[in-house]
Amino acid sequence: MRWSPRAALVRLHRWAGLYMAIFLVVAGSTGVLLAFLGDLEVALNPEYRIIEPVDARFQPLLLHQQLQRRFAGARIDSIPLYHPPGEALHWWMQLPDPDHPGEHVESDVVIHPYTGAELSRRTTSIWPVNRKNLMAFVYRLHYSMALGNVGLWLFGVAALVWTFDSFIGFWLTLPRLVRDPRRERRNAQAPPRDGWFRRWSPAWRVRWGGSRGKRHFDLHRATGLWLFPLLLAIAWAGVSFNLGDWVYRPTMHALFGMTEPMTWLPKAAAPREQPELPWLDAYHQAQMTMAQQAQLQGFGVLREQSLRYEPTVDAVVFSVLSDRDIATRWGHTELWLDGSTGRMLALELPSGVNSGRTLTSWVVAIHTAAFGGRAMQALIALVGLGVVVLSLTGVAIWLRKRRAASAANADRGSCKRFDNYTA
Repeated sequence: MRWSPRAALVRLHRWAGLYMAIFLVVAGSTGVLLAFLGDLEVALNPEYRIIEPVDARFQPLLLHQQLQRRFAGARIDSIPLYHPPGEALHWWMQLPDPDHPGEHVESDVVIHPYTGAELSRRTTSIWPVNRKNLMAFVYRLHYSMALGNVGLWLFGVAALVWTFDSFIGFWLTLPRLVRDPRRERRNAQAPPRDGWFRRWSPAWRVRWGGSRGKRHFDLHRATGLWLFPLLLAIAWAGVSFNLGDWVYRPTMHALFGMTEPMTWLPKAAAPREQPELPWLDAYHQAQMTMAQQAQLQGFGVLREQSLRYEPTVDAVVFSVLSDRDIATRWGHTELWLDGSTGRMLALELPSGVNSGRTLTSWVVAIHTAAFGGRAMQALIALVGLGVVVLSLTGVAIWLRKRRAASAANADRGSCKRFDNYTA
C-alpha cells in the first residue's frame, strides 16, 4: 500500500479496532442487559419488590438511626433519601467482616423503606455467581471484564482509543475532496463528478444484495455513521468512568476549566468516620441552604436524592434531582457543607454553569440511559448491539483482507519460483 495520509489512517483504524474488538464485544453485549438493569434486578430478586403502604411515610433519617443500632460497628456514611415506588431500598454500608476482625466489607443491605426490615443482603463479591449477584457480575464484565484493576485499566485504554478512533472512522467514510489524478490522465474528457454529499450518501446504506464482503463493509461503515454521536458520547463517558483521575478530569479541566470539590477542598487533618454535625442537623441545614441557593441560582429542586459524608474533606454532601440535571433517574445537583459547622462549601450544578460539567452530564446520562424513559433504554440497548456489529464486521473485514494478501503473496512467490526454474 503506497503511503498517504488516508492509507496511514486506514492502517491505524484497523489496528485500533483489533485491540478494541474483544472489549467492545463484551461491553456492547453486556450493555444491552444493563440498559434494563433495574428491571432485571427486580425480576431476578422478587424480594426487591414491595407493596406501597397507604398511610406509611418514608423516613430515611429514622431508618438510619435504626440501622446504626442494628449493625453495631458498621460504617454507614450515606443515607438514601429516595427509592423508586414499589421497590425496596438499597443501602450500601461497611459491615464488620466476621472472618477478619477489625476489617469491614462493603455490603448492599436491602431494606423495606417503611418498616426497616432487612429483605436481602449481598457483598461486592461476584463469586460464586447466583441470582443475587448475576447483574453485578454482568456490570463488572461491562467495565473491567471482571479482572479487577487490570481490567479497569485495559477497558479504560480501550475507551480512550475508541474515542479517538471514532473520529478516524468518521473521516474515512467521507469522499475524497479532489479528483483522482490517474483518472484525469486516462480520460481528459472525464464527466464531472457528482456533488460531495451525493458521493457520501452510499456510505449510509447497506448493499444487502452484494457479496458477503460488501455486506460486512457496508454494515461496518453505515452502523458507525448512523450511531456516531451516541458512540462518541458512550466512549468518552467510558474514559470518565475508568480513567477519570488520570485522563478525563485533567483533560476537561484543561479544555473547559472543569473542577470538582474533591480536588480543591482541603483535606481533613484527621478524617472521622461520621460528621461532627449530627445527621439530622446536617439534613435540615442542607435543606435550608439548598432552598436558598435554588432561589439565588434560579433552579428548581424536583426531589431529594441522598445525603452522604466525605471524610477525606470533612464534608456532608446533599444530592437532589433538579431541573439542571440532564439525567432524570437520579440527581447530581450537589450541595457541599462543612461536616463540623454546616457552612456551605460548594454547589455543583450539572448544567448551565460550566460547559465541561454540562458535557459530562450529557455523556454520562447517555451512557447510562438515565433520561428518556423506556425509549432511551431501548435505544441504548440497540446501540449496544450496534457496537457488537461494528466490532465483529471490523474483524471480518480484516480477516478477509489478510487472506487475500496471503493468497497474493503466495501467488507472487509461485511466479518467482517458476521464473527461476525456467531461467
